[in-house]
Amino acid sequence: MKKNERLQEEIKALASGPLNMEELLEKFKISERTVWRDKQELEKMGYNIKVTGNRWELVQSKCLEQVKAAKFADVRRIAILKLVASGCNEEDVIKRKITDRFGCSEGTVTKDIADLIKLKFLAKEKGNITLGDAMLPELDLNVEEGSRLLSYLILRQEIEGKNPLYNTLVYSLISALGKYRWYSWEQAKRTKQKIFIKGKNAKHQLRELMMAERLEQASWEEQVVELVYRDKKRQVEPLGVIYSYHQDAWYLHAFCRKAQERRTFRLENIQEFRVLEDKFIYPQDFDLRKTYLSAWGIMLNEPVQYVRIKFYDEFNVLSRLKREIAEREQAKLTPLEDGSVLYEDWVTGMEEFKVWVRSFGSSAEIIEPQELREKLIESVKQALARYGEVR
Repeated sequence: MKKNERLQEEIKALASGPLNMEELLEKFKISERTVWRDKQELEKMGYNIKVTGNRWELVQSKCLEQVKAAKFADVRRIAILKLVASGCNEEDVIKRKITDRFGCSEGTVTKDIADLIKLKFLAKEKGNITLGDAMLPELDLNVEEGSRLLSYLILRQEIEGKNPLYNTLVYSLISALGKYRWYSWEQAKRTKQKIFIKGKNAKHQLRELMMAERLEQASWEEQVVELVYRDKKRQVEPLGVIYSYHQDAWYLHAFCRKAQERRTFRLENIQEFRVLEDKFIYPQDFDLRKTYLSAWGIMLNEPVQYVRIKFYDEFNVLSRLKREIAEREQAKLTPLEDGSVLYEDWVTGMEEFKVWVRSFGSSAEIIEPQELREKLIESVKQALARYGEVR
């Protein structure tokens, strides 16, 4: 059964009376995730579906009555404006989505877009559809709202790279607000300069956090993502996002269609990305948490090794230790008679782990594995050699 046919059948079924989730799953042979997606699609079309516990019910609200009373063409054009406002700016994609949702011809949607452009609700630039000038005068922003919106749009430009939608919105907003002196571009820059952050670049951290949220959503919705990663373009199937405390960095774990294998991508090295309409099937046997259960950072292609480290209670070391291994399910801490603590764990990624142990200085002693102990001793000797002979 095609999606449009299924949506119509679901409305018919709910119109005849409330149903529970199990009945919907059995009747339409779909997953629970698909049921929730269909609910979103039906609500976009004007249907009000109320969910109470396990009970699903079609409510004949005023909103639904108004949608039914409205001209069908008006509803269709509002849907086009919502699509463009949400970031969908490729004309072919807009046509496909609207024809699928409303069951109309592509020619009808082409005429709708042309009429909206004529009314200046939409604009067309290099084949892309954006909001037109007629939409911007409706903005009623105070000084703080205007500055924050500008900052947000500029940040979105940096996250997604060359996205004409954000470029158009930034310059349209500047133009629309420019008649007020306090909204000028120079004033916005001066406002930003009143925040001075030393050390870590907070802007980059915020960029990566927003990227992580969008990529996680793409993973849930099983959408292919196109990346420009270290100047190379590739398409990936996002399987999940990882934050590594010890690297203080975000990573995307995905199946790379170019390499035909799973790869890990550091988010700060992603120059541009966009979520495509293409879908993929999330592997049922993959578990992100289990995959990284033993990994100290993000290194996976190494054998798991058993480690024993003795930590001495100096300079609040034990408090730090407990915080930094709190999420490691296989970790074990044993208090010793001399006041120290024995830390035991199964770890993948010895080089990453060695750097962490070394950060504790003389407060940590590697008991095993012996090879790691010897490597750390050698690195300490090299450090001493740089300072000359130590007596």
